[in-house]
Amino acid sequence: MTKPRRPPKALLGEEARDSWFAVHTTEPHGRWRTEGRLWLTPTRLVFVPVAYGKLLQRLSWSCALGSVDDVEIAAPEPWALNREPRGRLRLRSNGRTDWFQVRNPEEALAAIRTARSE
Repeated sequence: MTKPRRPPKALLGEEARDSWFAVHTTEPHGRWRTEGRLWLTPTRLVFVPVAYGKLLQRLSWSCALGSVDDVEIAAPEPWALNREPRGRLRLRSNGRTDWFQVRNPEEALAAIRTARSE
């Protein structure tokens, strides 16, 4: 049995439904990536970078589930220097697109869609 992860302070006391190790980027070709953990709560998604990532990027990213326009698994970009060879989650909200590479994108997508429908 593995020890459950302690939710970060960025969740602001909300219940953590699920979490995945993720690589976050706002660039379609996978450049300027930040490693961290993507957390799912009943009301929002929260990305918290690993310790060294906090030095390079802002402390965390958050998006209310109600403001998510679309979430899907995007195919890798056909580009010679693509640093993301696998499919990844593409999340569109408030006119912005964020990409998250997780180990099992189908599982993460199903969990996010279930939380959005509740």
